[in-house]
Amino acid sequence: MKKILSALLMLQASFVFSGTGSGQVTHIMVIENDAVIFSVEQHLDKPACSTVRDDWAVSLTTETGKAMYALLLSAAAQNQSVEINGKNDCIDWHDRETPLWIQVEP
Repeated sequence: MKKILSALLMLQASFVFSGTGSGQVTHIMVIENDAVIFSVEQHLDKPACSTVRDDWAVSLTTETGKAMYALLLSAAAQNQSVEINGKNDCIDWHDRETPLWIQVEP
């Protein structure tokens, strides 16, 4: 039981300390190795690996990354704000946080 509780607390802690972002998409760039680098107006509580402005990165090699890219393009084209929660890592690009989820704000 203690192991399960410890695992749940560690999982929760990783989400608590992940970055959050919000606002309009201010920059989108497709870059080598099938990555999309993008910025929003605000990126708070970034992990130590995320060192470039308010940037995020998603991989175009996954279906989730492709869906996030489509959502970002749609939001940018319609001047809609997005909300982002990060994974607390920089797996998709070495110095930008990887989003866990992105949603369009009404």
